[in-house]
Amino acid sequence: MIKFDENLLVGEDVKKRKLARIMRRLENGKVSPGVWIITNPTNEANVFDMFEAKLLIFSYYKKRETTVFAIAKSREKAEALLLELIEQKYGVSSDT
Repeated sequence: MIKFDENLLVGEDVKKRKLARIMRRLENGKVSPGVWIITNPTNEANVFDMFEAKLLIFSYYKKRETTVFAIAKSREKAEALLLELIEQKYGVSSDT
C-alpha cells in the first residue's frame, strides 16, 4: 500500500500535471520508468530508502505500507531531495 506524506517534496524537474499522473500510477501499482522516490526505510539501519519507482511492482512493496516522502525524475534530483529531507527531519545541514 502506497501513501504520500503530507509534506511531499517534488523535484523541480517534475511538472505539476505529470505529478498527478505519477502519483496515480504509483497508487495503482503501475510501472513508472525514470521516476525516483524516497520512502520510509525497509530496515532499522536506514533513515530513508531511495530507489527507482519501478521496483514497487515487486510483491515485497505491495505487502508493506510504504510512505513516499519525495518524487524526482532523476537520481541526482532525488539525492538533492534526500539531503533536504534529512536537514528537515534532523536539523543537520550538509554544510557541516
